[in-house]
Amino acid sequence: MNSSADWTRFRGPGGACVSGDKNIPVEWSATQNLAWKLELPGRGASSPVTWRDRVYVTCYTGYGINADAPGDMEKLERHLLCVRRSDGKMLWKATMRSKAAVSDYEGSMLHHGYATHTPTVDQHGIYVFYGSSGAASYTHAGELRWHTSCGKGVHGYGSASSPIVLGNVLIVSAHVESGSIIGLDTRDGRELWRVKASHHVWCTPIVARHNHTTELVCFQEKRHVAGLDPANGRKLWSYQTSTNNVQRVQSSPVQFKDAIITIQGGWGSNSFRFGGSGDVTNSHRQWHSRGIYGAPLVVRDQLIVPFGGVVNIHDARTSETVDRVRMNPSKKGFASAVVADNNLYQVYKDGDVCVIQLGKEPRQVAHNVLEGDTSAFNATPAISNGQLFLRSDKFLYCIQKK
Repeated sequence: MNSSADWTRFRGPGGACVSGDKNIPVEWSATQNLAWKLELPGRGASSPVTWRDRVYVTCYTGYGINADAPGDMEKLERHLLCVRRSDGKMLWKATMRSKAAVSDYEGSMLHHGYATHTPTVDQHGIYVFYGSSGAASYTHAGELRWHTSCGKGVHGYGSASSPIVLGNVLIVSAHVESGSIIGLDTRDGRELWRVKASHHVWCTPIVARHNHTTELVCFQEKRHVAGLDPANGRKLWSYQTSTNNVQRVQSSPVQFKDAIITIQGGWGSNSFRFGGSGDVTNSHRQWHSRGIYGAPLVVRDQLIVPFGGVVNIHDARTSETVDRVRMNPSKKGFASAVVADNNLYQVYKDGDVCVIQLGKEPRQVAHNVLEGDTSAFNATPAISNGQLFLRSDKFLYCIQKK
């Protein structure tokens, strides 16, 4: 199995939410195109990731299960599960007791809990970020390689940014925990660099590549995107996305050719060429728009932004709205949509998955429900080698054509 087809981080290769797979089912149910399902030992909003014949996913137990009686915070445990992709058998579970206080189980925490950061993986092992409990790495056999703190800060919204790997650097967005973005050595967890960052950012950075240039693109501050040298954290350029009083940043940026697109809802969305030096706000801006909401992805020249029960399609070069697919307007969810073989899969919190066929006349072609699971579906799916992996608070599912 070719590891290049693996889904190794949050939102997949490049953080783009787009897979090259051509054989993913459009329709499924509890009895159709379901290869297997695995009951999970705890809840979680993190996404599955894959590496060759393994699937990895995190969950939590011990605290924050019931809003009326959340329990003892000191008993909180996070679990990293290793699952055999062929049949869904759990091969091992690595458990870590909470190392520090977490946000109280109330308000926004009721929606996603304490296993929200998606792990990332490479040939050496798996890397997890557990917020105030720090970052850690495990071997593919389940042995702890290292563990390091990234700060003890908490926030009422919780913590969500996922780690990503570039070469021998694990990049951890510890905005909530320490107001910083940190580069760790993947081999031993040693801190390589640290840059100051805003506390009000929950999105995951991307690694942008163009014309032999590789840069870490991240929200360093609420209104400022920065390009960093991933080897040493040195700031290469910055771009101001808005002059408004931006409250928070939740949606990850995406790359479109030599440009970066950011979505900040009513505070403004932007497209700008990345690269250069210093403040590139005026010199690199391509467009600025208001009223685009949601987690973006780019397919060919189209910027696709699902939001609630609507999929909005824009020209990525201009931001002009070119089409709109309306589904159930009451639907809500936290998962990013993913695309494979020109089909967009949107997961809603109640477990419904709507499939939109993209193209000249985009339309909804399927509506899927896994009967019997009434728990929350908060995670972005993973797509790899003809399989779609979907997780709820109760189960991990493998969807595959039969």
